[in-house]
Amino acid sequence: MASRAKCDGVRDIKGQNPDGSRWSSLNPEAFHWVHASLVHGIYTQQKELGRGWKPGEVEQFYLETRQVGRMYGVREQDMPEDWETFCNWFDEMTRTKLERSDMTDRVFGVVTAPKPPPHIPVLRHAIVWNTTVRHVAGLVLSTVTAGLLTPELRELLGIDWGAGRRLLFRLISLQSRLIIPRLPKAIRMVPHARAAYR
Repeated sequence: MASRAKCDGVRDIKGQNPDGSRWSSLNPEAFHWVHASLVHGIYTQQKELGRGWKPGEVEQFYLETRQVGRMYGVREQDMPEDWETFCNWFDEMTRTKLERSDMTDRVFGVVTAPKPPPHIPVLRHAIVWNTTVRHVAGLVLSTVTAGLLTPELRELLGIDWGAGRRLLFRLISLQSRLIIPRLPKAIRMVPHARAAYR
């Protein structure tokens, strides 16, 4: 029942492929890809921006994400059995199956032109946001997003990954690993995580 409710709550995002055919995020293969990209993204964030992974943690993490996938409706047969098989499948997908679409361009467009954070009132004024923080925030967010993608995905999306962007990503990564672990949990946890932790 809970699984059905969660699955029903997932938004059906639709788009068009370069060849004119239509796609839906709730197509079983596409639905699994959404889940898999989240799994790979979390793994890469921890590897590049966090403390890294201790021996055995990645395998345990993947088994737990399989359970989460089943809870919101990803089919058992679509999910690779273990982390190594998942990595091989993910690499094969990015090399041979994925295509650039209107949705990927729209998502990256949102990242490069972010909206002001709602909890900082002064930044909600368009003139303040657009003339002070927006450009820097867009540069940082787009650099982090690009840095967490595989080289194949960056090439597919036409993302510039020259020496300057690579250096900026390394600096952001270094600061993230040094500063974030030292912050109080109340600051470094999002509200949902704080609630779950309590």
